[in-house]
Amino acid sequence: MRLEAISWERLTDARADRIGKLTAADGGPWLRVAIDGAPTAHPEGLAARLADVLRIRGRRSVQTVGTGGFLRPASLRYEFGPEDPDAYYDQWLDTGALWREVFNPLEADGSGRILPDLWDRPASRSDRSSAIQLASTSSATSSGCTQGASGKNKGTASPSEQLCCQSSTDGSKTPFLMV
Repeated sequence: MRLEAISWERLTDARADRIGKLTAADGGPWLRVAIDGAPTAHPEGLAARLADVLRIRGRRSVQTVGTGGFLRPASLRYEFGPEDPDAYYDQWLDTGALWREVFNPLEADGSGRILPDLWDRPASRSDRSSAIQLASTSSATSSGCTQGASGKNKGTASPSEQLCCQSSTDGSKTPFLMV
C-alpha cells in the first residue's frame, strides 16, 4: 500500500470520478453514498464539496442528509454519561430511523421519498421537516459518523460507502448527498 498526501480538492475529484462510474448495486434508480467520519473530521464539509462537484459534472439533483438529524434524544444518548464511548458508538445514532426514512425508500422497490432529518439536536425535539421526493434520476450521498450502523445493508455497500444516484428522462444521473 502506498500512502500519498492529498488536498481536499483532489480527494473530492477522485471520489466524484469514482462515483460517476457507479450504479446502484440493487439495480434501483438511486445510487447511495455515505461519507463516514468522526465529528471533528467534519465529514459534512467533504460531503457538501462532493455534492457541488457532482452537480457541476451534470448530476443536477444532489441531496445532502446529515446523520446529526438522526441522533437519539439527549435523554437516551446521555443515559450512561455524555462521555461514555460505548454509548457514543452504539446508542447515539438512531440507525433504525436512518434506514427507515432515508435508505429503505431509496432501494430498488422504494418510493424515493426521504426525510432529510428527524431530530433537532439543539432543541432536543422533533424537527418536523418535510419529506423530499427524489426524481427517479437522482443521486444521494450521506455523511456523518455512522458508527454502529452496520447490519442492514441488504447486499449493498455499508452506509459509510453508499451513494444514491437516479437517472433522469434524458439519461443524466443525479446524486443525493447525505451529510
